Amino acid sequence: MAKVLIVDDEIALLEIMAESFEEFGFAVVTAKDGEEAKEILSRQAESIDMILSDIHMPRCNGIALLKYANKYHSGIPFSFMTGFSDFEFHELQKMGAEQIFLKPLKLKKLKLFLEEKFATKSVG
Repeated sequence: MAKVLIVDDEIALLEIMAESFEEFGFAVVTAKDGEEAKEILSRQAESIDMILSDIHMPRCNGIALLKYANKYHSGIPFSFMTGFSDFEFHELQKMGAEQIFLKPLKLKKLKLFLEEKFATKSVG
């Protein structure tokens, strides 16, 4: 079963996403900001198959988390979700982001993305 680390400072959204992803058949770990995500990665990186992070968060934003993941846990696919359009997608791609999902999120679109990404890994 593929395991996704979801990082967002909007707790209600984080809980909805975690519940939905679990219903879709994915294992989920959540973090409320980039600092908490770093702590999780330091303990569980080998079991994380994907990171899905908000960009704008306190303490450690998503871009800083992407840089950290690239440096210390390279190889874990990383995608963003954001409600802002103050980014250049091609710049984030150069940094290693695979995809950007705009909020409000369409969970079915996320599900399809993850199912395609992990087609060879047992889902469900």
